[in-house]
Amino acid sequence: MVLLGVVCGLAAGQEYRATVQGLVTDSSDAIVSGARVTLLRNSTGVTTSKDTNSVGQYRFDFVEPGTYTLTAELAGFSRSVVSDVLVQTRGDATVDFVIKPGGVTEAVTVTADPVALQFNTGDGS
Repeated sequence: MVLLGVVCGLAAGQEYRATVQGLVTDSSDAIVSGARVTLLRNSTGVTTSKDTNSVGQYRFDFVEPGTYTLTAELAGFSRSVVSDVLVQTRGDATVDFVIKPGGVTEAVTVTADPVALQFNTGDGS
């Protein structure tokens, strides 16, 4: 059993992919559930999407390192875009969105300043 724990610990320590996560709220700071968040890898054009959960959170696991554009949208709200998000090896990038009531043709674009980065560690923290 001890050997199995050591092997599993070593394998987990070699994960290089990252996590991109965050919260979607509206302009009154209320959580927004059901918003569609799209993660676009700039170098390949590949996208993946998730809907926010009941507390307004989204999470993309196993994200390849690179530069991404994230978009949050929901009917009745302006689309919000955060571009040039650098996702680093073993990093946790947090991108929060504030979407405002408006038409679907309106968009708010932010350039990667609100991203918080925290590296994954093998010690469980």
